[in-house]
Order: sequence, then C-alpha cells, then structure tokens
Amino acid sequence: MSRPFRVPPTLSVSMHGWPRLALAGASRPLGLRHGWALLAYLLCSGRRAARERVATLLWPGADAAKARTRLRRLVYALNAGCGVDLVAGDGESLWIDVDAARIECDVLRAQAQARAQIAPSADDEATDALLAPGAEGLLEGFDVASDAFDEWLAQQRQAHQRLVTHGLQRLAQRSVALGRLELAIDAAERAIALEPHAERGYAELMIALGHRGDAGAVEAAYFRCAGVLREEYGVAPSEIVETAYASAMAMARGSAPGPRSCGGRDPTPVRHARGRDGVRLAYTVSGDGPCLIKAANWLSHLGYDDDSPVWGHMVRALTRGHTFVRYDERGCGLSEWEVEDLSFARWVDDLEAIVDALDAPRFALLGISQGASIAIAYAVRHPGRVSHLVLHGGYARGRLVRSDTPQEREEAETMAKLAELGWGKAEPSFRQFFTSQFIPDGSAQQHEWFNELERVSTSPANAARFMREFALIDVVDLLPRVRCPTLVLHSRDDVRVPVAEGRLIAERIPGARFVNLHSRNHLLLEHEAAWPHWLEEVSAFLAR
Repeated sequence: MSRPFRVPPTLSVSMHGWPRLALAGASRPLGLRHGWALLAYLLCSGRRAARERVATLLWPGADAAKARTRLRRLVYALNAGCGVDLVAGDGESLWIDVDAARIECDVLRAQAQARAQIAPSADDEATDALLAPGAEGLLEGFDVASDAFDEWLAQQRQAHQRLVTHGLQRLAQRSVALGRLELAIDAAERAIALEPHAERGYAELMIALGHRGDAGAVEAAYFRCAGVLREEYGVAPSEIVETAYASAMAMARGSAPGPRSCGGRDPTPVRHARGRDGVRLAYTVSGDGPCLIKAANWLSHLGYDDDSPVWGHMVRALTRGHTFVRYDERGCGLSEWEVEDLSFARWVDDLEAIVDALDAPRFALLGISQGASIAIAYAVRHPGRVSHLVLHGGYARGRLVRSDTPQEREEAETMAKLAELGWGKAEPSFRQFFTSQFIPDGSAQQHEWFNELERVSTSPANAARFMREFALIDVVDLLPRVRCPTLVLHSRDDVRVPVAEGRLIAERIPGARFVNLHSRNHLLLEHEAAWPHWLEEVSAFLAR
C-alpha cells in the first residue's frame, strides 16, 4: 500500500540579527547556540558537510571522538527543537533534508534577490528580502565559544554584506531605468548605510535624485559623500562620484527634452552618393543651422533610426540647431550591401564622398564607436574642413592592435563566426550577445529593437567582415596630427569599448577635452542621466 502524499511543513529561519525559528507559523524557541551554529553553517554552505569538519569547527579544542559524540547529540537536539528531522546524515557527512520541510530563510532569500539584480538579464523582480530592515546583518551579535566558527562567521558576514550592497546598487540602477525613482532612492540609501565609504552607492543616489529633478538633493548627496571621504581617508571624491554628479545635475536642470514619439512623422528623405569605386551610399540631411556630419558607424539603418528607441533621441536633439547629416556605411542599412572592399581606407573615402556630395566647405564632425577612428582619419586628411571634432565611445586601436595575443585572436574570430552563424536568424539569441555589449542597461523594448536592427541592417557575412576589420583599426599615429578642437566622451563602464581607449585618444590629440559619462552603455539611451550630460557638453562645445 502506497504512503499518502504529505506536504512538508514550512520552516521559517531568520538569521538577520539574532536567529529565530518558526514551524508552520508557530515560533519555536531554540536555545542551542551550537545548534544555531550548525544550522547556519549547513544553510549558508548549501551542500553536504563532513562530520569531522563540522566537529572541528564547533569544538576546535576537543578530542576528536568526544567532538563527534557531541555532534551526534547536537543533531538529535536540533531536530527535536525544529520539530522536524531537518538535519540528515550518514557516517561521514551531514546535510539539510529538503524533503523534511520547505525552508524559508531570510538571509538566503536576500542573497538570491541580490544576485538576481546583479545578473545581466534578471527575471526575478522580487526585492522584499533585499530591502527588509536588517538585511545586511547575518547573525548580528551571535557567536559561540569557538574561534574557528567565529572566524568562519566573520567571513560569511563580510561576503553577505558585500553581496547585498552590490545588489542594492544594481537595484537602484535598474529602478531608475524603469522609472521607479523612490525605489531607486531607497535602495541607494540602504547601500550607503551598509557601505558609507563606497562611492557607487552615492553615485546611484545622485542619479535617481537627478531624474526626480531635485538638484538640491543631488548637491546634498555629493557633499555628504565628500565629507565622509574627507573625514575617513582625507581624499576627494573619485571620478565615479564626479561623473555621476555631473550627469545628475544635467538631468535635474532638464537639459534634455523629454521622450516623445516620432510615430506618424514623415521619414527623412534619403539621398544617394557614390563612393570612389562606384558603391552606392545612402545619406540624409535634416534640420537647419551649422553643418554637423556624423561619420558612419556599424549598426545603422536610415529607414529605422528616426523612430528608434536607441538612436531617435540623438537624431532629434542634433537636428535642432544643426543641419545634421547621417549616412549608412557600405555593406549596411540602405547603402549597397554587395561590396568587394569593406576596409577602413574605403570607409574614410566614403566619408569624403558624402562631404563632396554636400559641397560643405567647413563643418563639425561626429564619430561614434568605430566611426571615431574614421572621423580622426578624415580630420587629419582635411584639416581645413573640420571645425569641431566630437568623438564618443571611440577607439584608435582595434582589439587585435591593443592586445594581439592568441587568446584575443581566438576570441575575435569566435565573435565573427558567431555573427556568420546566427546574425540572420529570426530567433535573436545569437544577436542578444552583441546587444548586451552595446546597451547592457537597455530596457526589454530597446533590446528587442536593437536585436532586430542587427538582423535588418546587414548580412551575416558582412557582419563578420565588419568585426574582422574593426579588430585591425589603428589610427594611433594620426592622433597628434589632429588640429581642430576636439571633445572626447566615453561611458565610464563601457562594456563594448574600454574607457581607457577614450582616454588614450584624448591624451594624444593636442588640446582635446575628455568627458567621463556615468553609464555602462556603449550607446547612450534617452532615460539615462548621462544623456543630458552628453548633450550639454556637446552643445556647449559646438557653440564655441
């Protein structure tokens, strides 16, 4: 006869502060310090533990046989105190019997929620345990008469606090992107309470306050951070705080226009020019004012960018007050795809062809990502035609130029092969890898749109060709020859192109100004505080 199905009872284990226990909602006093120590060790470890290891941890000075006897008796008393046979074992090890009870542990839940916030694509939106009062304190005030266990517990507390703090910082960051500003502020304040000297907590707090439009609160957060650092370490805030402060104040000042839909607007007319080898190049001209030309960069499509949740805000902003010129590079977008030559030299030639078609005597030049290196090469080739040079997320050295190792070569070729295999497929998982590098903090809608842009903007074969050519770009020797005023902007935590590459450009171009932006995104998004900061800097620079 089969045994009837039994739903295991719920055992609630609280280890924030002094430990507490409840079975099926009823409190169960557990007056066993060593029992709590054993339970904490097994729960935090999450795996089987050798009896000898546990006995040594709890009674380091005891005889081995006596310690094992104590441990055996402790397991019996602990199970009796819990009301279920929670701890199981054999002759060699002990473990938590997950069939005996459904365990709810506040510490483990807080850690799981912190990891979910830190993960690049977190599906779990729960934050109750992470934001719970006392979530930072693992067995705060608890100890046993064992130096070995107390040392283990100190390490666990430190790791727990570090994880929760990181989780709270990411929760604040993600909440801003979702427009949940009060949640972002709460999470940032809790992170600061945990780590008063950790600057990232203050950075996320300022960004959230900037989105709320509270310039006074941004100032107060900045000076609070500066005071703590000065008092504790005698130092000023680092670029982490300074960058966030500049972005937050720009957002609070309302420097960027609010989001608006472009739906229903007539698309910008597309014109065509010819490269030196006859390749058809598509370009558009919009707006009115001084001429600003954007050097082509990979992943553009003139038929989609006006309404894009990734590019649209930049197109709209730069069209106001400028005659803004954009073009799709060869092999991409509305320009000709079937081309023999997809080289850096041809990209510079194509920019020349667009300028010639416009008959623009003098203009400002914008280069984004690999478009920055094209813009640099053009500015050196035509020093009298470029009035201002603006470079964002750029690099003068491709990845195989800055680090040509067997591992780098293999990784670069793997990425190219990945594009050849998965670029054109309807299922976006292959392309999501690249999307997560360009806009890691983008919304689901922005990721979906960018995945689709990748598919429609070029062929799988061309995508691989582009990647291989990008890796070999080298314009380092041209940098000292740039003669026009230059502004270099770069996201501080850019996942796609290291910020050090932007600094290198600024250091080598005479008189160039470098601006660090509070972002992880390679392409700035409209919801970020870094976007109005970028726009302020670029607008002021172009007005000179």
